[in-house]
Formats: sequence, structure tokens, C-alpha cells
Amino acid sequence: MSPLVELVDVSRFFRGVAVLQAVSLQTEPGQVVAIYGRSGSGKTTLLNLVGGLDQPDGGTVRVAGTDLATLSPARRCELRRTQMGLIFQSYGLLSHLSARENVELGLRLAACPGREWRPRAEAALAAVGLAERARHRPAELSGGERQRVAIARVLATRPRLILADEPTAALDHNTGLMIIDLLVAHARETGANVWIATHDGGVGIRVDTAYHMTAGRLAPREG
Repeated sequence: MSPLVELVDVSRFFRGVAVLQAVSLQTEPGQVVAIYGRSGSGKTTLLNLVGGLDQPDGGTVRVAGTDLATLSPARRCELRRTQMGLIFQSYGLLSHLSARENVELGLRLAACPGREWRPRAEAALAAVGLAERARHRPAELSGGERQRVAIARVLATRPRLILADEPTAALDHNTGLMIIDLLVAHARETGANVWIATHDGGVGIRVDTAYHMTAGRLAPREG
């Protein structure tokens, strides 16, 4: 089975400081990985490189067999819209849209047929426990609810690759575990990859493989 994501000796520098140092990793379809590390350890930079939001200073990043460095910015954007789901710490919701409309916007950008927008958006919001909050705008939602809307927006598009940056940070323990279970279920049911950057120790018991990042270097996590 060919890897869905493959990193070979990937390095990234900012102002002469190594943020990532010779990181190599590959993940198979259906695999869920957690990447632990303190703030500033390089976790977010790693996700940005896999998502084509940034480019490495050395090494190769391949997604579905394609070297991202060979793609134009427009093609990388298209790949993100149609094949990936990105969950940011900032949520990325539009303030003038309701929760359901924010999820529907993700479906529209992913070129999902219009007739499927509403039912898929409503199903995704129900899955994260927000069916009754579908008409509320972000300002009317708590931080944890906004986080769950952002996760629903990704799940609704059924992407091949989910990159989740601290997806449980704004959630209570039980809700956080429920969200991780949803992400794992998505991987199992669709053959997608899920990458989770996290501080949450409870994530590790639910994923296939866990790594620890220290000073830009990646190693298998013990325990």
C-alpha cells in the first residue's frame, strides 16, 4: 500500500533558526497519528508543510504521491479545497454566517453538489453535538462550540487528509474525546489520514501512532 503522506528529510528555517530538522515520516491510508510537543516545537509548521501552506527549505513533502513543490500555488490551493480538511486553532469561521452556513461554505469550496450542502452540514453539526445551534453565528457561540463548528466543516467534506492543530484545546475532556473518536472513525470508514498536533495526553490512547517533537526533531513517543 502506497503512503498517503510522505516526508523525506524535511527541514524548515526561520531567520537562521531550524524549526524542523530532517523530519522523515510516512502514513498509510486510514492511519491516525498524534504529534505532541510544546509550543514552538515545530508541530504547526509541520502541519503547514503537509498542507502546502508553507514550503520546506530542504527535503520533500509528498501527498498522494505528488511532490507539493512541483505544484503551482493555484494547484496547491485546489488540492487543499478538494482533498484536505484543515482545522486551525483560530477556527477560521466567518462572523456573518451561521454555524450551518459556515459548514456549507466548506462544502461549496470543496465543489460538493449544491443539493448536498444542507443535509451534509446538518449531519456534521449533529455529529459534533450542535444540531440545535445550527442557526447561531460565531459571536453567539462559546469557544468550544466554535471549535466544533470548525471540525464539523471539515468532516462534512469527507477529505482524504485531515490536519488538526490542537482540535481539543477549547473543549472539555469528554467532548474532546468524542471529537477524537469522530476523527478516528472518519479515517477508518474512508481510508483518510488524520494528523493531530496536540498537548492533550488523552489523544494518544485513541490513535495508531504517536510522536513527540522537540526542537524540530520528531521521534516516536514513549508511553
